[in-house]
Amino acid sequence: MSASASIAALRRVARTPGFVVAAATVGAVCLAALGGRSLGGWVMDRIVDLKFDDVPRIGTAAAAARLDGPRPPLLLDVRTADEYAASHLPGARHLPPDADPAAALADVPRDRPIVLYCSVGWRSAAMTRRLIDAGFEHPVNMQGSIFRWAAEDRPLVDGAGAPTGRVHPFGAPWSWLVAPEDRAEEAP
Repeated sequence: MSASASIAALRRVARTPGFVVAAATVGAVCLAALGGRSLGGWVMDRIVDLKFDDVPRIGTAAAAARLDGPRPPLLLDVRTADEYAASHLPGARHLPPDADPAAALADVPRDRPIVLYCSVGWRSAAMTRRLIDAGFEHPVNMQGSIFRWAAEDRPLVDGAGAPTGRVHPFGAPWSWLVAPEDRAEEAP
C-alpha cells in the first residue's frame, strides 16, 4: 500500500464513530508507558489533524502573538458553560459547542479573523469547519487548545475575570492531559 493510500485509510478510520475513544485509550497507554503529558498532547493533535484535515490551524505561540497584535482576532471558547466559568483565555467569547454559528455570530463580520479553542481542539475544529461552511473567511483552530495554553503558563481568567491557573478537565478520560495541580474539578 502506498503512503498516500495509507494516509487516506487513516483519515477514513478517524471519521468513524468510536475512533476518538480508541485513540484516547492508546494515548493513555502511551502516557502510562512513557510518562509525559506532552506525548498525550502530541497524540491528540494527530487525532484532530486526521479527523479535521481540512480545517486551518494555528499553534498557541502564533495565536498569542496575533492576540497581542494591532488587530487581534475574535477569540472563541467552544466549551460548555461550566468549563468556560472555570477558566478561559482573557478576552474570549463563549460559543457553546452546539450553537448555530451563523446566529450566534450574526454581529461578527464574515471577514474578521477568528481563533477558536476548546479543551484539546476537537470541538473547536468542528466549529471551525461549521464557521467556514457558514461563510466566515478566516477562522482557525488553535492546536492543543486550552490544555496546551495552560501547560505553557499562558494567562487564564475565571468566570469573574480574575487570573487563574486552573483548567476544567472536561471529564475523567481527558483529565490525564492536565497536570493534577492545574485541574479545576468544578466550576466556581
